[in-house]
Amino acid sequence: MDLQNAGNLLNRNWGVVKTTNISNFLRFEGMAADGKTPLISFPYADATNQVPLVNTYSPSTTSFSRWAMQFGIRYLFN
Repeated sequence: MDLQNAGNLLNRNWGVVKTTNISNFLRFEGMAADGKTPLISFPYADATNQVPLVNTYSPSTTSFSRWAMQFGIRYLFN
């Protein structure tokens, strides 16, 4: 008997695989005046108050987030 993702069997909030909602956490804005330093910005939910972007993860609905049990039977022919 195999039990996969036993944490999710005990509590539905445990063992949940999370995936990102956004693909670029940093934004390339160009190069600085010296031509060697990149200018990078961070996306804010509210740029005026500089509130960082949160909740960028969402629960995945794949089979990896669910618990599973597998039974097997072996029969040997002589």
